[in-house]
Amino acid sequence: MPTDMLLEELRRLRRTIESEYENDPKKYLEHLLSIQRQYEKKLVRRMPEKALTQKHAI
Repeated sequence: MPTDMLLEELRRLRRTIESEYENDPKKYLEHLLSIQRQYEKKLVRRMPEKALTQKHAI
């Protein structure tokens, strides 16, 4: 039955998060996007940023 306990915990956490954002997915999305912007430079990207070319170098 550990799976049942895990699912119940996940559901409880989901309900807690939903209530923090008044059960509004748009508010929750805005929160997630603001965190993403805050840590933009630390996030892993699928493709690395382009390296500076000679003409762009200082």
